[in-house]
Amino acid sequence: MKGYVWLALVSLIVLFSLLLQATLIEKLPVAMDEFDGAYDVYRLASELPYRDFKPYKTVLGYYVQLPALFAAISSWNGIMLVRLQMAVLNAVLLFAATLWLGKRFGKAPSVLALLLWISMSSWITRSAEVRVDTMTAWAGLLSLLLLLDRRYLLAGLAAGVSFLISQKAVYYFAATGLSLAALWLLTNERRRVGSAIVHFTGAGVALIAVYLGAWSLVATPDATNQATFLSHTDIALRPMYSIRREFWQQTVEQNVLFYVLSIVGSILCLTGNRRKDLVDERHFILGLYGVLLWAFGLWHKQPWPYFFVILIPTFAVLNAAAFAQVWARFPRRSTVIILGGLVVCTLASSALRISRLLQFDTGYQRHMVDIADRLVGPDELYLAGVDMLYDRQHPTNKLRRISRAKQ
Repeated sequence: MKGYVWLALVSLIVLFSLLLQATLIEKLPVAMDEFDGAYDVYRLASELPYRDFKPYKTVLGYYVQLPALFAAISSWNGIMLVRLQMAVLNAVLLFAATLWLGKRFGKAPSVLALLLWISMSSWITRSAEVRVDTMTAWAGLLSLLLLLDRRYLLAGLAAGVSFLISQKAVYYFAATGLSLAALWLLTNERRRVGSAIVHFTGAGVALIAVYLGAWSLVATPDATNQATFLSHTDIALRPMYSIRREFWQQTVEQNVLFYVLSIVGSILCLTGNRRKDLVDERHFILGLYGVLLWAFGLWHKQPWPYFFVILIPTFAVLNAAAFAQVWARFPRRSTVIILGGLVVCTLASSALRISRLLQFDTGYQRHMVDIADRLVGPDELYLAGVDMLYDRQHPTNKLRRISRAKQ
C-alpha cells in the first residue's frame, strides 16, 4: 500500500469515527456520573480543589474540560460541548496513534487495528462522555509508545500526566515498572535497563510530587494527600458491587475479536523474543505490558462500562502487533483472507449495534434539564437526584460550604 493511499485511508476512517461520535453525542442519554462530572469541572471556575472541596479525581483533566463549559449557553449545551470536545480530541489522537502503528507494525496492520478500535462498542459509547478516563488512557498510551521507543524519561512524564488526570494511571505505572524489571532480569544490558527504570520512575514520581507540592501550598499536605491517595480506597480496593462478571461478559461478547487479538498479540510478542536487539526488546515489553494490563483490568474491583476505556488504546496496539506477527509467521494469502474476513464480520456486527444506538433519543432528558435551567435562578438552590445543573447549587453543597466557613 502506497504511503499517500494509506494516509488518505486513515484520514477517512478517522473522519468517519468523528462524524459517528458527533452524531451519537446527541443520541446517547447523559449518564448520572456525567452530570456530576460537569458539576465537578465547573466548580473550578470559582473554587480551588483541595482547599474548597475534595476532588474525586486528580484535577488536570477537569481543567482541560472547563473551557467548554464557559462557552456553553445552557446546562445541557455545556455537557454536549464537553462531549464534542472529547470526540474531537479522540479523532486527533486516533490519527496520530495510527501513524505510529503504521511505522512500527506496517500500514495494513495499522488500518485493521484502527477499524477494530473505532468499531469497539465500549469505545463508541463511552470514550466521549463527560469523564476523564479517556484522557487518562490517551496519556497512558503516549507513555507506552515512548517506552517502546526507548524514551524513558518522556515515558515517565507521560505516565505522570496520566496520573494527574486520574489515579487509574497507577495501572500504567505498575505495568511499565514490572515490564522493565523483568527485562532487567533477562537482558545482558542491566546497566542500561537499570538507568531506564530510574529515568522512567524518577520523571513520573517527580511530576506527581510537583503536583502534590503545589496544591499543598494552596490547601494543606494532609488534605491533598488524603484526596489523592486515601479518600477512595474503599471504592478502589473493595468489591462493593457484584458487577465484574456482568460487564466483562458484556464487553467481551460484543468485541470478541478485539479482545482475542489483544491476547494473541501479547503471546506472539513474548514468544517472538529470541534476540536482545531493539526490535525484540520492544516486542517483549509490549507483550508483558499487555499481559499485566489484562491482569490489572481483571483485578479491578469496579469495572463499570466506562472503565474499559482505560484498556482499549493499549489493546489496540496489541491488535496491530497481532496482525503484523501473524502475517510475518504465516505469510500466506489464506491468512490475509481469514483475518480480513474476521474484521469484516466484526464491522458488520458493529454496524448493526450502531444502527440500534442511533435509535436512542435524549429529547425528554434534555427537556427536563432545560425546564430546570429556566426555573432555577443563578443564585437559587435546587434539589434533584443528580447535579443536573452544574452551575447551580444543591442545598447539601451550600451546607458544606457554611460548615467549612465556621470551622
